[in-house]
Amino acid sequence: MTLAQYLRSKGIPPPDRVHASVNATIYLEWRTAVGYTEIEVVSPDEAELRSVRHGSAETEVRYLSRRS
Repeated sequence: MTLAQYLRSKGIPPPDRVHASVNATIYLEWRTAVGYTEIEVVSPDEAELRSVRHGSAETEVRYLSRRS
């Protein structure tokens, strides 16, 4: 299952913005009342999720992988 299909199956709304980076990665971005979230797809099997809540100076980072 692709990342987009997985997010949709979990009820996550489509991203507000999708774009390619100069490093050949793909960014999915969401801006909500809670804050900002992005997923950077770095390979077919790996991604990094970063989120910042409004009013916070801290970024939460999670690594996502389809590998066992």
